[in-house]
Amino acid sequence: SRQDTAKARSNRANPSMPTATECTPLSGVDEGGEFPVRDRLDAAVREIRTLKIICGLAIAFGVAMSVAFVLTTNIGMDTPPLVEGGTMGGSVSDPVVGDVELCGASTKHSGSTRAEIFNELTPKEVKHVAKFLKSKGISPKWVASGSDYLSGPSAVQLIPPNKIEALAYLDDNKPKPKRYAKATVVRPEKRDVMEYKVGPLGSEKLEVEPLVENGAIPLTKRPLDWSENLDLIVHPTLEPFKELLIETFGPILSWVPGWKKDAGELFWFSRADVTSTTSDRIGRIQFLWRSSDIDLKQGTWLHPLPFGFRINQTTVNPAKWMTFDFLYCGHGPFASASALLDAVDKGQIKKCILHPIAEKASTHWDNPVPPPTSTKRGPVMINPSGKRYAIKNGNVEWMGWKFQITQHPSTGFALYDINLRGRRILYELSAQDAHASYGGTMMEMFVYLDSAYSLSGFSSSLKKGLDCPSSATYLPAMSFQNVLGSLGPMDVSKAAWFYPICVFEEDMATTLWRHTGAASRKVNGVRDTRLVVRSVATVGNYDYLSTVKFHLDGTIEVQSDYAGFCETRWINESFNEWEVGYGTTYHANLSAPVHSHLMNFKADFDIFGTHNSFIKTSVQTVPVASDTPGPDSAHEKIFLDGKVLYTKRMKSEVVQKEGPTTSTAVVNTRKPSVWRIANTDAKNPYGEPRGYAVIPARTNVQILPDDHPFSLCSAFTKYNLAVTRRKDDEEHPTSIYDGYAMREPYTSLDHYLQDGDDLQQVDLVAWITVGKEHITRAEDLPLVSNFGSGFMLQPWNYFDRNGALTSDAPGSEESDRRRDTDGGCVLEV
Repeated sequence: SRQDTAKARSNRANPSMPTATECTPLSGVDEGGEFPVRDRLDAAVREIRTLKIICGLAIAFGVAMSVAFVLTTNIGMDTPPLVEGGTMGGSVSDPVVGDVELCGASTKHSGSTRAEIFNELTPKEVKHVAKFLKSKGISPKWVASGSDYLSGPSAVQLIPPNKIEALAYLDDNKPKPKRYAKATVVRPEKRDVMEYKVGPLGSEKLEVEPLVENGAIPLTKRPLDWSENLDLIVHPTLEPFKELLIETFGPILSWVPGWKKDAGELFWFSRADVTSTTSDRIGRIQFLWRSSDIDLKQGTWLHPLPFGFRINQTTVNPAKWMTFDFLYCGHGPFASASALLDAVDKGQIKKCILHPIAEKASTHWDNPVPPPTSTKRGPVMINPSGKRYAIKNGNVEWMGWKFQITQHPSTGFALYDINLRGRRILYELSAQDAHASYGGTMMEMFVYLDSAYSLSGFSSSLKKGLDCPSSATYLPAMSFQNVLGSLGPMDVSKAAWFYPICVFEEDMATTLWRHTGAASRKVNGVRDTRLVVRSVATVGNYDYLSTVKFHLDGTIEVQSDYAGFCETRWINESFNEWEVGYGTTYHANLSAPVHSHLMNFKADFDIFGTHNSFIKTSVQTVPVASDTPGPDSAHEKIFLDGKVLYTKRMKSEVVQKEGPTTSTAVVNTRKPSVWRIANTDAKNPYGEPRGYAVIPARTNVQILPDDHPFSLCSAFTKYNLAVTRRKDDEEHPTSIYDGYAMREPYTSLDHYLQDGDDLQQVDLVAWITVGKEHITRAEDLPLVSNFGSGFMLQPWNYFDRNGALTSDAPGSEESDRRRDTDGGCVLEV
């Protein structure tokens, strides 16, 4: 309408008025969001074109203002803005693509945001702690001089409030818990890593308190730190190999005279070696070729080079590091560089010639090229009456659900104080770690514990219309790892905001429940929509898409998807025929090894309070009971003819104590079961304890032996579910220290289970692991199609009937075949 157009023009002229979603409603839409089927649908479609122009200009201005606000936030403000339907971070200049929203008044938040006590530290708080520690002689980044320095993905992060104090504040209006930071400090002179408690934050005077004993965390288990300068050891190590490497791989040594940019360059990184111990920190240097074109560098993962060596990094000073066990073209390991070169000079080993690599690389196979797009836009989601969710300080409300969102720098997304219709179900639901272990020979097998790299910090802000619908709301998180470039040096003093989380409501295009009356032939049901919280974490070659969906019937669905590039190996049957069995050859001389993805989540249940129990219910086969009242049937006796007929029967067990074999469970398709956390003191009218069940999707567990280093460093991979008694000091199932010296984990879920604590009507935590064994295929080239696993937390006797029938779902009485329950329309048949 003319008035709407005038308003949009006024908004563009007045920067204080619009936000990214304050676009003009379609004049072809009724107040209730309904389209008459015939006489106004065409007019509405025509006006979409006008709306694109009006909203595009308004959104562009709103995005520009948001970017300016974000930049201001990064240098001087403590609370970042929410971004409504905008594109953030490094992609703010991208074209506006995605959904066209039919705008309306969004839902207002109720105002209570006490759960913001769980919010991760802000960049301002992190910088304040870093500055304070620097005054105590602790550097905010890695130094080779022997001075103490902050290190790792959780170098400075929030210490969660004590649960008793937090619940007293949330439920009983007791004093607000003070905020404290945990600082992880590498102490080279003392040859250990120390964790300090720093705070209270916001006070004039900060105090420092050690959290662990001196020497408890040896220097050899220090966090992975990309700031450690490998160049200081790699360059001198490669010096005697220059001629051999150029002959084998081409002129790709960028520091050698004669290098040309078009040839690409040699790239390397270090990962933990399986032989690492608490005495010797052993890494494995992996080499790859990468393009000099920044847009093609992502294809690096598909150009592994058959050359590498082990490195002893026991100290933090590269001048004292040692290299050994050299591999070349499938030959080795050779104890030293000179031993390898001597074997080459004597003709004892064959050379493999791979160059010119740059000519063999192309954007057609090693980098994703989007397929041709249709000239017609695909379906989009709209919010006809405005957003039905509200967010304030990270606190979300939607259709009776209420919870707090934050993201931790090491472990990633976390939800706290999850309530449904005013009653807490979960104190915490959070990602914990992602385990990826690869098969191979002794020098080629490896494992990643991605929380040790960061399930947050190396990511970028989400891209509107790609990671989430354009109309989604984007939330901020703090990072001090990606501020100096992906996988580059970290500097805690440069912490900044970025936007890795989104929230939106999703139309499932189906019903939550429905039925056609046999007599009336009328359809009754409820349209299914879900509130989606999504966080995307990029860790080197892989991307982890973590999605939590809140259902109208009280179900919480968690999905973990994996995307990105496979890690690969060079293969040539004339040199390393043994590689054939370790993976799938999916391009010339390129193998993708078999590997596992197993991701762990923490679910701290509070079902009608903190006194809960763990109940296992299994379905068994038993002989048909003969103790039923009444005489035996002669007809049945004739039918059985002396044989036994079996039937199904349920058996429930309340688990008494913790234990690796008692309070754990693994999916077995031949033995159906339900695992639930319930309050046996809170029963429904029929005597069943109210609770929630943990229901994994298609998944697997660790297949390596229990005493394998990869199993020991991530014991959670052995179980789909493990239940322990909740303790504040049992916060995570793994630690950032256990990527090295894997056989001697500093933190282990098995340690918690071995306590043998009582589990009856106490505060419980469910540690849930789901994942896939990635048996690679040709279609994984160049990137995998997203795949993964997940689980549901489903009401189990929690309600007295179907939870959706008591929900705030839209009306379900209309079934006249003209309108759906969401106020949309369908064409008459």
